[in-house]
Amino acid sequence: MNCLFIKRRNSQLFLCFFSYFYIFLDNGFRVCHIIIMINVRCTLNFFFFLLCYSLDLQSAVITKIVGSIGDSFLTSREVIAMRIIEDELFVDKKKTEPIDIESKSFTKIVNESLLEKVIALESFNFTLTQLAEQEVNENILRFNKNVLENKDWKGLQIESIELKELISNKLKVKKFLKYKTETATLGVTDEEVRFYYEKNRYKFGNMPLIQFKETIRLFLIKQQMEDRLKEWFEILKKKYKVKNLLPK
Repeated sequence: MNCLFIKRRNSQLFLCFFSYFYIFLDNGFRVCHIIIMINVRCTLNFFFFLLCYSLDLQSAVITKIVGSIGDSFLTSREVIAMRIIEDELFVDKKKTEPIDIESKSFTKIVNESLLEKVIALESFNFTLTQLAEQEVNENILRFNKNVLENKDWKGLQIESIELKELISNKLKVKKFLKYKTETATLGVTDEEVRFYYEKNRYKFGNMPLIQFKETIRLFLIKQQMEDRLKEWFEILKKKYKVKNLLPK
């Protein structure tokens, strides 16, 4: 009887041990499965993060402050946008070379953009620069059609509201400059024409004044206009506290 009891007891212990061992293995496999699934998810999430980060870097707009007008700032992004709009809408021969913000020539472009900004500000004081909504919309449509394949423009990520403002300001500046150009000259007298002819006689040789009279007059008118515009530009720069912040 004792021997039978021991055998039964041993068999019960064996079954109990086997049951616990089976449960342990089963749970172990489950734990391993869970750990593997967690690692797979973490790995996928990590690669997804890297992908999003790389895409974000590609779409990021690199810009820096290049000038100031009073308390407001002008960025390189806006300068490039203004130049592309100028090329696409108002220049017959478009500039194909990309703008390098680190080049020395970029300083000149910034000066032109600052001047354009202050002329736009000054134009708000004159009713002659008011624009019709249709005129603005037509130029926006024409511009959007022209820059469909322009990677430089796409990289700037200009919103539609910002584009409308940039094009509106550009059109106002064109109108205002035309008005200032037409009113910048007071006329050139015959005495002024003759004085220029006598002073620069070596340019004309033995040819009489009558052959160059109108050419000289047009040249002096243009020179007078440019001088007056330069004076006006300097007044605007002081009035609006314009600064080019690029290193000289």
